[in-house]
Amino acid sequence: MRINLKNKEEIEKILNEVQSDRMLRKVDYSDICSTARTAEEELEKIGLVKSQMKGVKFTYNRAETFTSTYGMPPKATCFSVEHGRNDWFSVNVSRDTATKRSRIYLTNEQKEYLLQKINNKMSNFTFHV
Repeated sequence: MRINLKNKEEIEKILNEVQSDRMLRKVDYSDICSTARTAEEELEKIGLVKSQMKGVKFTYNRAETFTSTYGMPPKATCFSVEHGRNDWFSVNVSRDTATKRSRIYLTNEQKEYLLQKINNKMSNFTFHV
């Protein structure tokens, strides 16, 4: 699945299929869009401009606190978005074990670019990955 986030109708259709029989720990179209927007803003803060974001992938797993009496980790709607040349695309929506882990994955070129930016600012140290 690879759906442009501008395609609200198609994203909502997938969300309805995945969450049709669920009442809790759901996401909606605005959650996906705002999360992608926040990820983009955070990447820009560390120096990755929009034109360099192609291939960035963000996975979201709803972070909530659960009572210990629940007995097992509950399921939540999780999703992944990936940045294309200009826009974000939804690449996965599923129900999975709820954790507090959302992650951003960078391409090797993006990692090298950011590492070079850090090294240019440091005079006494060189960072390696």
